[in-house]
Amino acid sequence: MRAEAHDDYAERYQAEIGQLVWSHPSIRHSHYKNPAGNVFTLSPWPIDLYWEWTRRLDRRHYVFA
Repeated sequence: MRAEAHDDYAERYQAEIGQLVWSHPSIRHSHYKNPAGNVFTLSPWPIDLYWEWTRRLDRRHYVFA
């Protein structure tokens, strides 16, 4: 994956995950939050939206050797 594509996804992911209830400071322990306070999940977006984004490969986002 090209760095630009990764960085764009990571930025959108962090912006979205930061709005979810699991990210709230009052939530100290959950399945989604690690001991450092970072929240991880496969996708913070509805599955139909995530599917729409990922169902086709955009070859511009990858480097093929």
